[in-house]
Amino acid sequence: MSEGELYSPRDLANNSAQPIHTIVRALEFFVRYGFAEQVTKRYPIFRRVSDAPAPAEASRIIRMLLDDTSSPNRRRVASVSNFEKFL
Repeated sequence: MSEGELYSPRDLANNSAQPIHTIVRALEFFVRYGFAEQVTKRYPIFRRVSDAPAPAEASRIIRMLLDDTSSPNRRRVASVSNFEKFL
């Protein structure tokens, strides 16, 4: 997804050669965790959130933090629900 461009699940499925149900699940994940937003309520049109990191970059950072065995508090990273408590 490019910043500022609008996409439907069918557009993304056609461009990626993935089944549409896989694209819908990925979009649900991206919206839930703030990587994308649904632009309209009536139609499933999405766009990437401009200040969000790319999902691959977010995944790399989380893996790096989880793999850091030198941190005594590394288990905290795995709990997203308590994230704001540690800021």
